[in-house]
Amino acid sequence: ASKDSEFPTRSGERRRVNWGWATVPMGLQSLPREITFNAVTRTLEQAPIEELVDLRGPAAFSAHDFKIAQMDTEIVLTVPPGVAEQCEVVVSIAMPTSPTTIRLAAVSADPDHPRTECSIDYSAPNATDLSYYEVPVACSSSRVYRDVLRIATSEKTLDLRLFTDHV
Repeated sequence: ASKDSEFPTRSGERRRVNWGWATVPMGLQSLPREITFNAVTRTLEQAPIEELVDLRGPAAFSAHDFKIAQMDTEIVLTVPPGVAEQCEVVVSIAMPTSPTTIRLAAVSADPDHPRTECSIDYSAPNATDLSYYEVPVACSSSRVYRDVLRIATSEKTLDLRLFTDHV
């Protein structure tokens, strides 16, 4: 279930904010997300509201400009016990030029916590007159979720965000 309404931004503009409830055994309310419409891909997009930045502390781990030898390699980020039981992993990569599978995993060093991973089977569009194309996505922790990701043909980078809670 969820509820959304219009709320002001810090600059006074209007935005649509969604408050959702997660479907876990006891239920819990999710963090508020701003909902926008992407006219190119014809989809609703959501992102954490800007005010949540004020709640963040320093990054527990950060790496920049690292090179991956080949694209079909899994990116595994291991979180040491007690460092960050809840985390957001953000990876930005240049849009691949050939078909590839991109796999991202967040793993707790605690063996009692499940591995959270996502994979994208990327293939560039065959036609050049498209405004967007779709690629399959699968994410898993205790269950597997499958969906498609719409990508605008004008995009040059692919930004992946993986949220995980190992509590």
